[in-house]
Amino acid sequence: MDNPKIKTSFIIEMMGRPAEHLDETLNKLVEEISSVKGVSNINKIIHPPKLIEEKEIKDEKIKNKIDVKKELYTSFAEIEADFDGLESMFTVVFNYMPSHFEIISPEEFKLRNSDFAGIIAAVIIRLHRYDEIAKKMSMDRIMIENKLREIFSQHPEMMKVLQARAEEEKNKDNQLGNKKTTTEKHLKAKTNSKRPGKTKKKR
Repeated sequence: MDNPKIKTSFIIEMMGRPAEHLDETLNKLVEEISSVKGVSNINKIIHPPKLIEEKEIKDEKIKNKIDVKKELYTSFAEIEADFDGLESMFTVVFNYMPSHFEIISPEEFKLRNSDFAGIIAAVIIRLHRYDEIAKKMSMDRIMIENKLREIFSQHPEMMKVLQARAEEEKNKDNQLGNKKTTTEKHLKAKTNSKRPGKTKKKR
């Protein structure tokens, strides 16, 4: 007996700007999912875009970019969908990468060798794509570095400026690292000083 349809519920989150574009993109994305072979009974709730508040951003580097931060919005779509099988379900998971995914039913699966092999094949294909992208990025970086060296060799003054900037950044990173280490040591010493000593029991 074949497995029944897989009923699922999942969430897809998105961040960007402007707010109207975010809403439009999420709607198009849900339409794309509904067109995937083996997907049916799509129900969606798209939540209105929300401006990202300063307190929600923990990264100090992003906080400093006030002009960018004020223009960023976040939104998400709650989607319910039925899948004919594991292949169509994993297609959506791999291609759209939901932030949350829940299988409502069935509680158990009857997995054939061919089904399991299909899942492994999909994972392998995805890993090969990531590896291909990583290798291409590495090759592009090497080509850019070689080109920059060629340009800088013809303009020594530019090289001096860039080296000076790199040294400044390195010094800043070292200062931040030293400050963090000093703070951690201070907190550790403070904690140890508060820790009660052992008392000997009287016989």
